[in-house]
Amino acid sequence: MRNILVTGASRGLGLSIARKLAAVGYSCIATARNRSDQITSAIKEIERDKTGSLSFVPFDLAETENIPEFIRNLRKEFGHSMGS
Repeated sequence: MRNILVTGASRGLGLSIARKLAAVGYSCIATARNRSDQITSAIKEIERDKTGSLSFVPFDLAETENIPEFIRNLRKEFGHSMGS
C-alpha cells in the first residue's frame, strides 16, 4: 500500500482528512509546521484502534528549496511507496 501525505494536518480540515484516511486503513503521513495536541491525540487514537497508521513529520512547505530533501527523508523513513 502506498503512503499518503497530507499537508496542513496539525488541525482543522487537514487533520480531519488524515484521521479519516488512517481510520479506513491507509498509511497516512501528516505534515505541518508544528505538532499540535490534536495530531498527537489522533495518532494515539489510530494506534489504539489498530486500523491504518498515522505519523507526523514537521515541515514548512514555504521552504520550497528544502522540499526535495524532505521527500528524500520521507522515502528513507517510510519507504519508496511515497510515489514520484
